[in-house]
Amino acid sequence: INLSTKITLRNLNYNYSEIHLVIKGNQASQYLVKSEFNFTPSEVYINGVLDTSCNKICNLREDRNNVTLRFNDSIDSCYEMFDALHNIIEVDLSDFDATKVTSMYRMFRSCSGIEKITFGNMDTSSVENMRTLFYGCRSLTSINLSNFNTSKVNSMRNMFQGCSNLKHLDLSNFDTSSLTDVNHMFQE
Repeated sequence: INLSTKITLRNLNYNYSEIHLVIKGNQASQYLVKSEFNFTPSEVYINGVLDTSCNKICNLREDRNNVTLRFNDSIDSCYEMFDALHNIIEVDLSDFDATKVTSMYRMFRSCSGIEKITFGNMDTSSVENMRTLFYGCRSLTSINLSNFNTSKVNSMRNMFQGCSNLKHLDLSNFDTSSLTDVNHMFQE
């Protein structure tokens, strides 16, 4: 077997997960990626192009940038994943592998520009902490969490605090049997 065939076979079995973002930017804007996260994306694509220069800061030149964060390793915590990144407009987690994630603490805290979050069928069965998950997401008007498995979650403290424009919230399948802290869950 030659080297090129080995590479092809390896890629057929290669698993990764992705987060798709729409981020507002202009020539002066910069989107912090690797220095802000508790983990490092393996690859960052900006408007469909692999950005190898995106070491600590990614420059966004368009008004609306499509950014894909690709992860080759499993992530066990989403703690402060997008904390205070005000220029994020949309997040799509449909292709994100969250099977090992135990904490979503402050995942979207103070993301005041987020208008839409798509979770798809994201597996949240290992998550224990959803504290301050959407805190301060004042541009969100609707959140569908009907596919969330919350059976292990013990804290939803401040989960929706400051979501002042939220009009529709689907919690129809929430299992609250492990919850011990819901203080200020819907404050403001």
